[in-house]
Amino acid sequence: MSENATSSSLRILLVEDDEHDRLAFQRAVKKADFAAQITLCGQAEDAIRELRSDGEVFDLAVVDHRLPGMSGLELCKTLLAEEVPLPLVILTGQGSEALAVKALKVGVEDYIVKTPGKYYLDLLPVVLLEAVRKYQDRIARKQAEETLRADQACFRDMIYNNADGNLIVDSRGIVRLVNPAAQTLFDVEVERLLDQPFGFPLVGNEATEVELVSARRDPVIAEMRSAEMMWKGERVHVVSLRDMTERKIARERDIRRQQELKVKDQFISHVSHELRSPLAAVYEFVTILLDGLAGEIQDQQREHLQTILRNVLQLKTMIDDLLDVSRTQTGKLTVQPRYLSLRETVHGAVESCSGFASAKGITLSTELPDDLPPAYADGQRVQQIVTNLLNNAVKFTPRNGKITIRVGIDENDGDTARQGLGLGLYICKELVSRHGGRIWVDSELKRGSTFYFTLPVFSLEKILGPILTEDNLSGRNLALIDGEGQSYHSRCSITPERQIDRRNRKQDRSFGSN
Repeated sequence: MSENATSSSLRILLVEDDEHDRLAFQRAVKKADFAAQITLCGQAEDAIRELRSDGEVFDLAVVDHRLPGMSGLELCKTLLAEEVPLPLVILTGQGSEALAVKALKVGVEDYIVKTPGKYYLDLLPVVLLEAVRKYQDRIARKQAEETLRADQACFRDMIYNNADGNLIVDSRGIVRLVNPAAQTLFDVEVERLLDQPFGFPLVGNEATEVELVSARRDPVIAEMRSAEMMWKGERVHVVSLRDMTERKIARERDIRRQQELKVKDQFISHVSHELRSPLAAVYEFVTILLDGLAGEIQDQQREHLQTILRNVLQLKTMIDDLLDVSRTQTGKLTVQPRYLSLRETVHGAVESCSGFASAKGITLSTELPDDLPPAYADGQRVQQIVTNLLNNAVKFTPRNGKITIRVGIDENDGDTARQGLGLGLYICKELVSRHGGRIWVDSELKRGSTFYFTLPVFSLEKILGPILTEDNLSGRNLALIDGEGQSYHSRCSITPERQIDRRNRKQDRSFGSN
């Protein structure tokens, strides 16, 4: 049926076998204040064929009850059973009001009683328009109800399939709907939740932490949120419960760990400070005795004092390592990479360990190529790495052994499977990692171990590349200052690629040869 039937020409199917009643109907409609197109059928079978072929052609069907072969009521029942999409109005004779009521009960929109004198014809246009209006309202209401039912089913499915616990709580605080996830969180049967008070205050969409207690398991910590909405014609709260137990346990574990690390850091700092003072005093008095400032000492006494001095220095190193471990765990261990000559760093580490090595008759040697490039690393930290490795090597190398330090270019840029590192080298591993390098050890039974670690090569291009972009260089001045304070100025109106080439040509002059 057309949605704008009453605003345009009303298409009417009239099922009437009486010629006089047909003409009277046509005259009454013609006098109405709306346009109409009337199609005539004399029998019920003709009307059925007409509507089955295309029922949507008409906006209304008016059926006389007294038809040959099939009554008007039977025709209406047939059309309603076939769900013909248009309103039906039945015409009855005077004294057949009971029949009209019966027709209304089966689904006919309205009826008209043929009164003597044709007075019913004056009411005919009004009844027809009202029947169309009621039918359109009923269809719109039905469609709205179907849409609402579909939306409610979709909402219900969404609630039931949600991984979070969901409940619907009415304005009185009574639970009306529970999904399986909520049942799991509460650890009770659904029947014990439905139509029962929810038990928690609902505060808008604000997140609230609640504890769900069950006699069969440990309490569950859940994050609760709620939102108001209309559901089945009433305003309700949709409650969401998300299990936060594991997350809260992990958060509390992290908090405890941070607190423990803080206490540990404070303890280590305090102990280190308390140890450093007497250790410094021992160091000062031992060196005074070794230097002969307190008088001459015998060779055997000198040997004993040197042993004391080595142990003092070793204890100092252990204290420093202990502090570095604490800084590593609290995130305070930092490196400040810069241009670094590895030759000087290695020689400094060898010199600091030479006394310890010579006491065991161990020879320390280095192999440094002439073309060794500079590294991009923290000099103090690299010397600490090398010193720790040397001290470890001296400690486990037999007397009169040999330790060699080799420095070269690592051609392997990929990750390679390596053997694990011992706990004693933990600080070295952390320092190398903070430089972006790798550290590993290869061991061979009865032949010793070889420790390796890598550092990035110093590269001006990699350091300045992100800065020397075309946007940054266009129309600006660049000043390059070397370690001796000499500066080089350039008007940077050239492309970054040319600037990098120009910088590379000045690299030797800026930083000196190694």
